[in-house]
Amino acid sequence: MGPARYGNGPRPTISYEALFPSTEEMQKAWAYFWSQNRLSIDEHGRKYRTNDPRVMPASREFEFKNRRRRHG
Repeated sequence: MGPARYGNGPRPTISYEALFPSTEEMQKAWAYFWSQNRLSIDEHGRKYRTNDPRVMPASREFEFKNRRRRHG
């Protein structure tokens, strides 16, 4: 058996929990996004916030699943 640098040593455990937001955090971000007014671009190409509210989709909940069908 060779040195650990060749992959024969113990492998570290990887935790992905800190990399992804929780469901609660995603729901809060979703609600915050839709509570803001729409953005627009002026004649100089600069962004500004309008007085028009964003229109939330009918589902009102954030869906985590990708519903596209895979072909083939």
